[in-house]
Amino acid sequence: MPSVTECLIFPLIALMALSLCGSASRAEDAAATPGNVTVEFRLANGLQVVLVPDTRAPVVTHSIWYKVGATDDPPHSHGLAHFLEHMMFKGTDTYPAGVFNNVVSRIGGVQNAMTTADYTAYYQVVPKAHLAQMMEMEADRMVNLRMNENEVVSERTVILQERRGSIDDNYNRRLFNKAYELLYAGHPNNTDLIGSPEEILSFSREDALAFYRAHYAPGNAVLVVAGDVTETELRELAEKTYGRIPAKAVSAERPVFRPLQPVTEHRVSITDGHLVSPGLFVIYRLPGITQMELRENAALSILASILGSDTGRLRQKLVLTGIARDGGANVDTGFTGRFSIGANASANVPLAEVESALSGVIAELLDKGVTQDELELERADFLAGIIQQADFQMLLATKYGTALVLDRSVEFIDRWLTEIKAVTVQDINAAARKYLVEDLKVTAEGWPATEASAPATSTGGAK
Repeated sequence: MPSVTECLIFPLIALMALSLCGSASRAEDAAATPGNVTVEFRLANGLQVVLVPDTRAPVVTHSIWYKVGATDDPPHSHGLAHFLEHMMFKGTDTYPAGVFNNVVSRIGGVQNAMTTADYTAYYQVVPKAHLAQMMEMEADRMVNLRMNENEVVSERTVILQERRGSIDDNYNRRLFNKAYELLYAGHPNNTDLIGSPEEILSFSREDALAFYRAHYAPGNAVLVVAGDVTETELRELAEKTYGRIPAKAVSAERPVFRPLQPVTEHRVSITDGHLVSPGLFVIYRLPGITQMELRENAALSILASILGSDTGRLRQKLVLTGIARDGGANVDTGFTGRFSIGANASANVPLAEVESALSGVIAELLDKGVTQDELELERADFLAGIIQQADFQMLLATKYGTALVLDRSVEFIDRWLTEIKAVTVQDINAAARKYLVEDLKVTAEGWPATEASAPATSTGGAK
């Protein structure tokens, strides 16, 4: 089994930042860049298919994206979507356990998978000559997955070990998980994606198969192929492989669309023996990508760069002054969203001083806004990402797969680029004042276990 990645956050905006063209002066060259022209069609069984051409080498990225993630986990079974992701590598009658992995390795390819709050995805990067084989094998496990009880017991142990490494021993993950419990109270996005040890140990073969049968179907998936493939070739291969799968109805209503409750608690803290100095994050809850105006989303993305880049305000106000060792800002946008600003204290600097300085940066932003120079500098860097992204075929597939599985269209990517180019200082300032508000904010503190001023107990603990 390959190294299966469980992603706490797979931000659409971070991927989009890598997908955009170099600058206004280079925009006219974008059409010649790999990935800018796509072919989109549907099979009779409902599978959406997208081709992202990249003819530079006889290599393809084949990826299948399912519209099911951790927010679809049943009550008291948090982590089931991620558990099923692992079990998808246990084989079928046609391709028993280990065969898929061995085939990909033998032809010099790579493969992996990811579970997020909103979706689950599987991909292989292989020589073009083996695309048909990848499509046949992936289509087979869409409907013919098998698993035995011994594999279930074994994989539960693997996931418990993954949890220890990615959550229990990861200060940032544990701190953010606790903050999300407050930000998304009562919503299925308020828990970590792997689940608690008790939940993981409770997963059965029947649980996994029931979840698989309820959500894995052509009409609930998006196939994205990036690489040296023609439309005719892809249509023929898709019909021969995925096209043989019968259509199957899945639930039209996802729990991810449940209304969000007001944030009633606004502070959380943890202690961690691995921390050298305390750190602090200020996290604001945002609407999801389908509820926010696209211009606002683009404005907040540039704002994150204005605050958190190497030339940004946090570096100028906190790092270069010696208050913090580092500082950053980030936008995460799926069906639910958040804007995060954080910093880790320099040696012997009290966390209260870091919080005061960070609050000062935010207050100045909301009072005076950003400048035209800041906007132009960060937008230019932001747009330069297409030069880097075009060199990574997997990212070409990912930017489309992520958008489509979040109910956006192929055209959305071009529209988002247009909005980035059109964002004004007024747009950024208006979005900041609208969304960076106390009612939607949680402050999360991380303390070294030996810190004298660390709180005696933490609040908002994990379930």
